[in-house]
Amino acid sequence: MGRLIEGLWDCCHCGTTGIGGSKRECPGCGKPRDENTVFYMGEKKKYVPKMAAKKVNRNPDWVCGYCGSLNSDNSSDCTSCGCTRGGENLDYFENRGKKVQAERAKEATNEDEEESEDAKAESSEQSYGYTSDFDSSVSFGSGGVIPYRDEVTVKPMRKPAMINFKPIAIALAVILLIAGLVYLFIPKEKEVTITSTLWERVITIEEYKTVRENDWSVPHGGRLQYTRQEISHYQNVLDHYETKTRQVAKQRYVGTEEVVTGHRDLGNGYFEEITSSRPVYETYYETETYQDPVYRSEPVYRTKYYYDIERWVYCRSVSTSGNDQSPYWGEVRLAAKERESSRAEQYWITGLDEKEKELKVTLSYSDWSSIRVGQVVRMKVSLGHGELIRDEKTEEVYEQE
Repeated sequence: MGRLIEGLWDCCHCGTTGIGGSKRECPGCGKPRDENTVFYMGEKKKYVPKMAAKKVNRNPDWVCGYCGSLNSDNSSDCTSCGCTRGGENLDYFENRGKKVQAERAKEATNEDEEESEDAKAESSEQSYGYTSDFDSSVSFGSGGVIPYRDEVTVKPMRKPAMINFKPIAIALAVILLIAGLVYLFIPKEKEVTITSTLWERVITIEEYKTVRENDWSVPHGGRLQYTRQEISHYQNVLDHYETKTRQVAKQRYVGTEEVVTGHRDLGNGYFEEITSSRPVYETYYETETYQDPVYRSEPVYRTKYYYDIERWVYCRSVSTSGNDQSPYWGEVRLAAKERESSRAEQYWITGLDEKEKELKVTLSYSDWSSIRVGQVVRMKVSLGHGELIRDEKTEEVYEQE
């Protein structure tokens, strides 16, 4: 048997609400609760002390057939009019069921009348479904059951955790680092006085010759010279087992506990908790022995092939450079089995910016060839590379007058 909770009811005569279920008369107008009274639980439950709960009759009130007052099951006569209780007197739940059925019948009749009128107006038959808010599955004779969340499983609200500033500091440091890198890559506009011009051109020459190579297979065109067993990779091999111990969590049954699963309306101004038993387990730890495998790393040998093969390989380069603005390519004389592999060129200027700071930057050939020593130009500089700023209309280089 669960704990007893005092319910509430509202006066149908004066409108007073939230009257305690232990009170038979309204404190506002003095009228007793009657056949129209509906008991309910408030948001804050008022539990009845155990000693007082033992004195409460848990049977529903009965309705006086003469004056309609609700009377305790302990009373054989109506407290309001003195009429004697008989077998025809309905109890609280029977009375509520009768009223609900009457309301349902009345609503059905009204719907039938509305359907009839609509059918005449539209000259067509229509069918309307009806859904009642009343749950007919509730047995009024056994008390109304109110679903209730399991109170035992409700966890208390935790206190707000302290803010961890370490991740915030790391995030700020990363943002600052990224901002610094972005700043380095953003071109900066400068006024530069050209002090010198430099250039370099390189021609790379390759030679077709026999070279010695090795691999795990001989490629097409290779001529095998010899083989050797060499380490290809390493693999883990089981060596032995070590005996170790660890703590293992287990659970065991220690008893049962009563949990609240809902509430039952007793029909007399009180509600009773519906409880059920559930098993309770506790966690304990045992020391467990187990075998932990230990591995060793062993080399895996394969046959490596050493072979000769013809390849184009770097032989030499022809370089030219100067500090003027007349670049040229060096003269290339190719021997047998030689070829020109690639050509590379690079152009620089040195100068002083508006703060008299010396700088050296690379330029494209078109920019480099269009300037002269002593000239003051505007350019964008980023990580040692420069780009002249030109007039959008004339394409002329901006020059400080």
